[in-house]
Amino acid sequence: MGVDRSYSPYESIRTYQDRGMMKWAAFATGELTEAQKKFKEEEEEDKNDNPNYKK
Repeated sequence: MGVDRSYSPYESIRTYQDRGMMKWAAFATGELTEAQKKFKEEEEEDKNDNPNYKK
C-alpha cells in the first residue's frame, strides 16, 4: 500500500518509495533512550528517599 502519485507529471515523484519508519527510527530511539534514563534516575531517587521502597 502506498500513496498514489500518478497525478504528477514528474517521474521521480511518481516512482518515489517512502522509507516509512526508517526515516524517523533514529529519532524515536534517542527519545526512548532518554525517557528510560530519566525513569531509571527517578526510580533510584525513590529508592534512596524511602527505605521501605518496593519495586
